[in-house]
Amino acid sequence: MGKRLLLCTDMDRTVIPNGPQTEWAGARERMHALVEQEGVELAYVTGRDLALVEQAISEYALPVPHYAITDVGTHIHTVRGMDPSVDGAWQEKLAQEWQGLDREAMIHDLDPDQEWRYQEEAKQGRFKISFYTSAEESIGHRIKEKIAAAGWPAQAIWSVDEASGTGLLDVLPRCANKYLAISFLQERRGYAVDEVVFAGDSGNDVDALVSPLPAVLVGNATESIREEATRRARAAGVEKWLYCAQAPYADGVLEGVAHYRVGEFSVQAKGKTSEGRDVP
Repeated sequence: MGKRLLLCTDMDRTVIPNGPQTEWAGARERMHALVEQEGVELAYVTGRDLALVEQAISEYALPVPHYAITDVGTHIHTVRGMDPSVDGAWQEKLAQEWQGLDREAMIHDLDPDQEWRYQEEAKQGRFKISFYTSAEESIGHRIKEKIAAAGWPAQAIWSVDEASGTGLLDVLPRCANKYLAISFLQERRGYAVDEVVFAGDSGNDVDALVSPLPAVLVGNATESIREEATRRARAAGVEKWLYCAQAPYADGVLEGVAHYRVGEFSVQAKGKTSEGRDVP
């Protein structure tokens, strides 16, 4: 079998240049060039639903992915080459985890107020309860305490929308987040761990950034996320699998691929490696 790469990347402020930093010229064209190479499969891993993924692909001229892991890891879609289809086995796994839980009762017990507000129905999911919050990190801790006290098989994923300064909090099954969905896809597609690269920038990416997967934190990530990811990777003993890119957005993703898969693929990245060498 020839060389293979499953490139899994967040969208907003990772390959989509919608943060305050400036994208380097030609970044998305270089991303297209990598994805079209033999042996490369692309998966977007995002909080967006599939309709918003498709909208972003069109609006930002992004490569069409082979897979889309949407709604913070609660759906896995096969996209390229056919009409998008949902992975039923993943849905069944989540359904078994949340079997018997009353969604409305969960929302009531979480007691939304002025500190966390229920998001619009269009942003909710079968296995995702989403809130807007303040940007104070303590909010996430308090929701986690409520979940633990209730004994639900659930977890809270908290992040901040850098552009608006709004906190985003998702309550998911314990078996569902970006990392766990990637692992499920990786196994289904027969990829070894070292054949996967994940790239992200924000709080709901951290579980994947500090996992055993080779991971890339793009250069436009906030310092607080950089510090959290570095600390957690060190604590988990996986710091060698967290690469902090210098380049922003798509060029940061490419820089990370060049770091992990030196010479295996033609990666037209701009930037430097952690050792200060020019990225090929």
